[in-house]
Amino acid sequence: MKKITLIILIANLFSQTNLQTKLFETNIIINKDVVLVNDLFNIDIDNGSINIVDVESDNLNGDTFIRLDIKSTINKINYKSEGPSIRLYDNGYFYFANYGSNSFTFSKGDELYFYSDDTINVKISFAITAQFPIIDNSPPNITITKPINFQKLNETTSIKVKAVDDYGIKKVDFYIDGTLVFSDKKLPYEYEWDVCSFENGDHTILVEATDKNGNQSLSNLLKVNTNGIYDCNKTCGGTLILDECGECGGSGIDSDNDNICDDIDDCIGKLDDCNVCNGPGYDCGGSCYEHIQLWEDCYNINETKSVSKFSSDLKGQIPADIGKLTNLNSIELGFNLLKGEIPKEIANLKKLKYLGLYSNNLSGDIPNEVCNLIEENNINIKRILQGNKIKNTCN
Repeated sequence: MKKITLIILIANLFSQTNLQTKLFETNIIINKDVVLVNDLFNIDIDNGSINIVDVESDNLNGDTFIRLDIKSTINKINYKSEGPSIRLYDNGYFYFANYGSNSFTFSKGDELYFYSDDTINVKISFAITAQFPIIDNSPPNITITKPINFQKLNETTSIKVKAVDDYGIKKVDFYIDGTLVFSDKKLPYEYEWDVCSFENGDHTILVEATDKNGNQSLSNLLKVNTNGIYDCNKTCGGTLILDECGECGGSGIDSDNDNICDDIDDCIGKLDDCNVCNGPGYDCGGSCYEHIQLWEDCYNINETKSVSKFSSDLKGQIPADIGKLTNLNSIELGFNLLKGEIPKEIANLKKLKYLGLYSNNLSGDIPNEVCNLIEENNINIKRILQGNKIKNTCN
């Protein structure tokens, strides 16, 4: 008895499979040891079944048996069983002698062997039902839907892609200026491009789609121009700006430009040399509030005892600041061109004994506070009234 091995080969090119039935046909010529097909079981198929559709022979001489043995390459068993036998009748009919069926199942890693009891030429037609690998050589279709070619971009931009494939998309790669910047494996296929992180100017966008069977395709190359800047909130193309108080997007006011908001600024303006808000600064003596200036002369507030400007061609009103010289005991302003009323601040000069205002152009009433001082310190009121238009209201 001569043994003929029938081994069926289907290439395992891809991992995807689909359930289908495929028809196969082979000739077994015992005398010539013809092997037409190779290893069915080196593919990604876990199990399946073989159905013998037809068996033909040109030189049958009575009943003949063709035996099918199964060898397991996984379990390293030479012959797992005798397997089913095909019995051929001289009238051309056949049947499976062992099982009464013309089909049998197989497992991954098995091999089939056909051999005959007699020397015959046999043509066997059989169908295999299993999860066969899907042979996919078609690349996916991919298109950039946003932005458009030659578009000008000045803010973070969504690069949107339409990718289609019969067996599904595995990933979409995004390239800026030829450099991979992002891979997206889920719908929708998008990339948020922060254009402000790139140098302003011309750039290219390209995307590549890979389907689940490894086929790839490229989109058209887009050219765009970017001119984006970050706002104060670090948003590319944003519109927020710092307010006058340094707050991003705020509405504060800093009217004196000292970088402190007016609502919390202790001094809206400028501190003078004496640390006084909007103060006059150093006095006429170069100190802080130790001197006052009267008619271009500088007087120390604590040390000045008398002011004498007799016939000095003084004009205008008597300055109210004269009331700050609290240690004065004598004021001589006679024979000048002073006008206006007597300032009530003179009443602050509690040590004053003499007040000479005669022969000026003073007018109005003597303030009540000054009247009280005149009475308390027994000041000669005539030296006030003489040569002026002052009304004596101290009676």
